Amino acid sequence: CHDGEVVIAIQNHGEWQRLCEGVLGKPGFFADPRFADNPARVANREALAAEIGQVFARFTVKEAIAKLEAEKIAWAKVSGLADLSAHPALRRIPVDLPGGRFQAVAPALHPHLNAGPVPALGQHTDSIRREFGEAKRT
Repeated sequence: CHDGEVVIAIQNHGEWQRLCEGVLGKPGFFADPRFADNPARVANREALAAEIGQVFARFTVKEAIAKLEAEKIAWAKVSGLADLSAHPALRRIPVDLPGGRFQAVAPALHPHLNAGPVPALGQHTDSIRREFGEAKRT
């Protein structure tokens, strides 16, 4: 698409026909001998990618997804780094630092975990030294 990428998955002849007619707007394209069945599509992958690419280049990702969903075609949006930082599944938690507060990424497998404050540099040095039997530093 001209503003991003989607991945499509065609799993059977009916989906291939719906993609050609309803998404690509190319009735009869599904019967082209180069693309008529999956082995032919794989053998002619570059030509097929060029044909599909020309059509999808006119769509935004949102438009392509709407067309794919309308035709019941499996799809996935390709995410970039900026997309991932804004993904709704990415939960953030506040973390206190000696210099202020920031939003850290929360562990995905522990949704109820909250972070404690990050200690200042040297804040626990003396207690750790005592724990391991060393004398207090002067």
